[in-house]
Amino acid sequence: MLQEIPLEFSEAKSPAGMRSSQRRISCFATLLMRKESAGELVIAGKRIGIRHPVYHNVDRKTRAEPDGRRLAKMTEIGEETLKQYRGYLADREKSIATIDKYLRDIRTFLQWMGENRSITKEKVIAYKAWLQEHYKTSSANSMLVALNGFLDFMGETQSRVKTVKVQKQMFRSTEKEMSRAEYKKLIEKAYRMGREQTALIMETIGATGIRISELKYITVAAVKSGKTEVSCKGKKRQVYLVKELREKLLKYCRKKGICKGSVFVSRFGNPLDRSNIWSQMKAIGAAAGICPDKVFPHNLRHLFARVFWEKWKDLFYLADILGHSNVNTTRIYTMTTVKNHGRRMQVLGLVT
Repeated sequence: MLQEIPLEFSEAKSPAGMRSSQRRISCFATLLMRKESAGELVIAGKRIGIRHPVYHNVDRKTRAEPDGRRLAKMTEIGEETLKQYRGYLADREKSIATIDKYLRDIRTFLQWMGENRSITKEKVIAYKAWLQEHYKTSSANSMLVALNGFLDFMGETQSRVKTVKVQKQMFRSTEKEMSRAEYKKLIEKAYRMGREQTALIMETIGATGIRISELKYITVAAVKSGKTEVSCKGKKRQVYLVKELREKLLKYCRKKGICKGSVFVSRFGNPLDRSNIWSQMKAIGAAAGICPDKVFPHNLRHLFARVFWEKWKDLFYLADILGHSNVNTTRIYTMTTVKNHGRRMQVLGLVT
């Protein structure tokens, strides 16, 4: 929708670095707002933080108004700006884990830039190259996605960059795959070490395929009914709890005096910190003699998906269970391993 909103812009610094004028220029700008933005603006001191991408009658390359006046760039990106961006992401109903991840990625970018935080396309391209040198492609791309979103928020859409192109995988990597035997060994070791809660958490993730952030939906009521409704990334799905898991969880609740609410809480009744679960799993894995690269919460979800696919070979059903919107995300579990591919090639017998 088109609307006229009074805005205030501070004059930009001169190329020579002259101190910006304290005088503020009041003007009207015609804004073309996206439907979801509802015309909201966040005013932060002398800068304007736009909650959603906004396009007005400003030259995107020179950032100049038709009368030649230049708009100030938001060169001083600090905690106040990041706080605004957190609110923006929350308004878009991003999960807490996603918001925290995006903000960590943006802080990585700011740290890389150093003191001079003026954003240019050249800088972002250089940062992209740096990411490729220091991170795996998948990690680099996720960090670029977070940065592009932040650039949109800042009105620096011209500085966005493309993610790194990745050739489609033919084989599933087995370096970090946890086997059934290793999974059972991990669980048994946790019980022997007196880490009953951690053992049950691992079994719950392994038996349901839920994300660690979804543990809060495993409530006493859910355990009694045998199912729970999980909400994640704007989607809701039903998660079924098998009989053996329910019996273990109910026994644990009776032992700990947990009568309602989430089953997995701290001794003070607060939600568990995922970093603590991660560190406890690492300690148990080390004691059990399992490769550290294989021991982390999300790998239990991968284990569930692989076992389910090997048993039932139903890709769409598995996608629904895991909460994947795109079935292509689930296809990774259907890929053959390099070892199995080698066996199939060997059977062809095309070498005389």
